[in-house]
Amino acid sequence: MGGLILSHKPIATEPGFFLFMAEPVEIDRPRAKIPKNVIFVLDTSGSMTGLKFRQAQEALKFVLDRLEPEDSFNLISFATEVVSWKSELTPMNQQNRTEAKNYVDGLYAKGSTYIEEALEQSLSLEVGKNPTYLIFLSDGDATKGQTDDFLLAQVAVKANQGKDVRIFSFGVGDDVNARLLERLSGDSSGYSTYVSPEEDIEEKVSSFFAKISDPMLVKPELKSSLNINRVLPEKLPDIFKGSQLVVVGRYPTAGKVNFTLTGTQDQDTLVTNYPSEFTAYPSENGQRIALIWAQRRVGQLIDEIDRHGRGQPNSDQLNELVELSKEFGIMTPYTSFLALEDQNLNDLEDILRRTKSNLSHLDELTGSKAVQQRKYKSLLSSSDKKEALTMGIDSPLADKSIIGLDEKLDAHSKLIAPTMLNGQAFFLKDGRLISGDLKEDDLKKLTVIKKYSPEYFELAQKLNQEQMVFLTQSVPLVFKLAGKNYLIDVN
Repeated sequence: MGGLILSHKPIATEPGFFLFMAEPVEIDRPRAKIPKNVIFVLDTSGSMTGLKFRQAQEALKFVLDRLEPEDSFNLISFATEVVSWKSELTPMNQQNRTEAKNYVDGLYAKGSTYIEEALEQSLSLEVGKNPTYLIFLSDGDATKGQTDDFLLAQVAVKANQGKDVRIFSFGVGDDVNARLLERLSGDSSGYSTYVSPEEDIEEKVSSFFAKISDPMLVKPELKSSLNINRVLPEKLPDIFKGSQLVVVGRYPTAGKVNFTLTGTQDQDTLVTNYPSEFTAYPSENGQRIALIWAQRRVGQLIDEIDRHGRGQPNSDQLNELVELSKEFGIMTPYTSFLALEDQNLNDLEDILRRTKSNLSHLDELTGSKAVQQRKYKSLLSSSDKKEALTMGIDSPLADKSIIGLDEKLDAHSKLIAPTMLNGQAFFLKDGRLISGDLKEDDLKKLTVIKKYSPEYFELAQKLNQEQMVFLTQSVPLVFKLAGKNYLIDVN
């Protein structure tokens, strides 16, 4: 298992950031594939009738055609009643494959949606020690049995205790209970995918299964010889052929460090050590490491508020979400109003009030807005893509009714995405680019330096190559350096 460790400590007195990456290395000798269990749980309620149901059937048959002889599987359908193809997991062989595909062809869509019983039955199967993946495909909200998404998620958690089944949810259309799918997958270290009405279900499921068909390291765990904290993701996903494991976190002290990655590979326990050193200084491209951590932390905060708080954050979550948005320029749908030209970044009472009001939209369970919010959250939680920074501004999520711009977004107000300079977010306010982490008192104690003045060139001598960007802007720039606040006057 190949690995890479990077670290970055921008400020000596504050914790640093690290990034750990591991990926499977191809070996010359024949590799025994890890036997896996696959449970396909299909919604056959009346709302699935038509093209999407035929696509779902083809997706299921695609999975059956690609299961290996060492794998086991079962098929469970649910509508008004829940029906299992077999009472237990069944070994894959040609006869069972043919019988299962014929069974799938005979399914039809009719009735209500009994999600509670479907979860209980599918998670009651004996799975042994093999990695088990449950593919849950539905287009709607529960209409029979337990219908509350919080309580349904608890049903799944209880039934999954001691089994560690990874649940991968596919939400079809906009009427699906998006928050429920997020809970089912998030609680089991799986993930959710959403299939819009114009997309092909078979294509989405086929692409997904191609990625997970060959587990390379199952139930991985990562430990460090030095103290690390705020590690993301908290529970590591399985590593599949062609994929990478990317872990980010914080470390309080620099020094030599050893990471130990353990897990199951080729039916044996694999232990790999990765010696490295946590730096005590800023590093090249270190801002990128910090930004990846910040994006994932923002995604985690939104996920906690969504899955456990019904869109109602506690004060710590609310304050941290706002501070990360300001410091790293991560414009979520709930904080993007910070990028309004006339929004005072230091009016904390107003900012917290509006952010809390916007987060209440997470209580939307179904519809396009519910799905879009969960898509955005997933992007932050698992990605380091640059578009995640401004999605709250220039994506379909930038809808007044989602981000709550209400009375402040009028003909005279506009959103301007933050400018990232040397890993810091700068917001355009009153014709000046102002660092998002500056307080009201900082703005009252500015050392004004005229561009090309003797003081300007004196300051340039103190800056490193990355910080020189502070002196090359076309608009006045306000920033803090070594405890001193500067205004670079370009006029």
